[in-house]
Amino acid sequence: MKAIFIGSVEFSLGLLDVVKNSPLIDIVGLVTKETSTFNSDFADLSKSFKGQECPEVFYFKNNSEEMSSWIQQKAPDVIFCLGWSHLLPEAALKIPPKGAIGYHPAALPSNRGRHPIIWALCLGLKTTASTFFLIKPGVDEGDILSQMNVPILESDYAQDLYNKLKVAAISQLKDLIEELVNNRVQPKSQEHLPSNFWRKRSKEDGRIDWRMSARSIYNLVRALAPPYPGAFFQWDESAVPVNRSQIISAAGLENRIPGEVIECTDVHIDIKTGDDLIRIEFNGIDTTIKKGDFL
Repeated sequence: MKAIFIGSVEFSLGLLDVVKNSPLIDIVGLVTKETSTFNSDFADLSKSFKGQECPEVFYFKNNSEEMSSWIQQKAPDVIFCLGWSHLLPEAALKIPPKGAIGYHPAALPSNRGRHPIIWALCLGLKTTASTFFLIKPGVDEGDILSQMNVPILESDYAQDLYNKLKVAAISQLKDLIEELVNNRVQPKSQEHLPSNFWRKRSKEDGRIDWRMSARSIYNLVRALAPPYPGAFFQWDESAVPVNRSQIISAAGLENRIPGEVIECTDVHIDIKTGDDLIRIEFNGIDTTIKKGDFL
């Protein structure tokens, strides 16, 4: 079965390995990017073929019509679009007889849209899902081909959940390829099922407001930890990144104002929030902050 593989992030690499190592698939073309200004986990997938014969590569630069024409010339049986931040043009979707297969790290039909790993952690969800689906012109609306629930622990940071989803997706894709080749896929329609959409996040969504609860701040910090840019707070005129935090009881400090630095040592600071304290490490934090300061 001839395939085109489309992707541009680290998550794509593990799935590309599954496809290129399958004896059932012949990758006839690769669509990726040379650079990215908005994917913090960006990866040029052509680099994964170092020392191996690489399929012809199309480097995408917002040239959808040209990409569709290029894919048409390759005449693929299927398109794997796994780890891609753009909607595929309708012209490209019509090319492969087995369709274009997408991936969304959420429990479709719930939680369609942008930044699903970040939102799941930010909202404190206890579970999410690894979902392969048949791409339609809408956003994450196609028939579900494979879905696996993935638990989220309170101790999971973004990289932890990223890795869990990657392990699940690799396992699913191996089975899905065999089902595709043998025409055993049983799509599950998302039509008429209740859904919601997660919006695109901006940098300001990562700003810590100390009036928030300690739990909400903790969730924000772990959601935006590497491979993402990180939550932050303002000190003087600088945005200070926070990649790790811990909730500390504020018993006896109920009269302290959110944002007050309660304790400051060589390795961490404790800040009053809307309820408890948040402890953050001095990881690149301006050490002019001292006890009694207000952030």
